[in-house]
Amino acid sequence: MWEVVALTVLALFLACAAWTGRVRFFVASLYVWLPPTAAVLLFAMAVARALQLRGNRGESCCDEAHAPAPKAQLFYALIILIPIVAAVSVDPRQFSPDGMRKRRAASIVRDAALDRAMNWALGMRTAGARPAEAVLPPEPTLYEIINAVEAGHKENLTGRFVTVIGQCSLRDGASDRFELYRMVVTCCVADATAVSLDVVRPDGAKIEPGQWVRVGGVIKFDDSANPQQPVIHATIVTMIPTPHNPYL
Repeated sequence: MWEVVALTVLALFLACAAWTGRVRFFVASLYVWLPPTAAVLLFAMAVARALQLRGNRGESCCDEAHAPAPKAQLFYALIILIPIVAAVSVDPRQFSPDGMRKRRAASIVRDAALDRAMNWALGMRTAGARPAEAVLPPEPTLYEIINAVEAGHKENLTGRFVTVIGQCSLRDGASDRFELYRMVVTCCVADATAVSLDVVRPDGAKIEPGQWVRVGGVIKFDDSANPQQPVIHATIVTMIPTPHNPYL
């Protein structure tokens, strides 16, 4: 009987997570269909098991002799319910600054001159200078900006005005700037990595850690510590609600 209860509770939890939209904070948008599908299958399993137990009631069956003891069934049910407790108690929408930095994706900046030399050696044609509009979409993501820099389009991005959204992380000892970051999820929140850029805040802008904002500003490469790293000099910072798809 406990296994029927566990399967039913697990099915209801997955169905509620899908109905309320909470599931999108745990898995990538490509896989949001999996929890509701699993809920249907688990509920069908619970119904089938309940019908089986009802049909075997009052009958002498060898399966009953080998069935786990009620205490063991309760223990197994509690083990199954542990993921539910963990999912309810954890809020994946809010990564701490330390947690975000531990999950930071490695940034590899390509050498444009070396790329041109390799293309020449391999007989590959170069596309030449591309307009900034061809490098980035009208409202790029942080991931797209970083990829464009790594692809050698630094010159095309310098001075480009962009609008980008992300979460805020305050930098230690830097009152004039903050980090704008997004989490990149391949499968689920467990494999999330962070991509981020420094943002020079405009005068009077109030920044709250973890707050979602839309930043509008100009891309520059004026970081003395890392001149290859783009920095957004913001002219406007607007607070926004959590987007429907919070992960890249």
